[in-house]
Amino acid sequence: MQLRRTKSGFSLIEMLVASALTAMVGVGSLIGLTNLMTSNSSSSAQTDRRITLNRAVEYIADEIRGSTAVQASGSTLNLTRSGNTITYSVIASTTGWQAPYMLQRTAGGSTEMVVDGLIAPGAAPACVGTLLSANGFYACLNSDGRTVGLNLYGNTGGTTPLAVEMSTVRRL
Repeated sequence: MQLRRTKSGFSLIEMLVASALTAMVGVGSLIGLTNLMTSNSSSSAQTDRRITLNRAVEYIADEIRGSTAVQASGSTLNLTRSGNTITYSVIASTTGWQAPYMLQRTAGGSTEMVVDGLIAPGAAPACVGTLLSANGFYACLNSDGRTVGLNLYGNTGGTTPLAVEMSTVRRL
């Protein structure tokens, strides 16, 4: 008995089609992965920015809660706490800090940066009372002299600044 030999394997055309399909799937996967990584990076940056702004607002609110007086003078927020004056003001960012503005705290002769990357929004937040308006840092002093609304606007590199707000009441 004689065995018949059949040709097995793929033709050149079949190999080319398979290679082309594999390349298309690979390129599509690479594009999708790149988009996913870019989106993740942007989301992570916004989350970090929001955390930073929230910490800054909470820090300022804590100082307001323990202060005996809160005043807005020009573009600065002045707090009196334990007989000392604490001043918050916005200045242009310097080398090493995220632009365009940063909030600084001055107390007892020393100045420290609280948060950087502040940016002014298109419109100031609504305020019933005295509004301190300073390039991304807003404080609304209520007529009762105790309630203060704080707003910080952070630069995320996009067209809309990231907004964080809090209302606090001076306890003393």
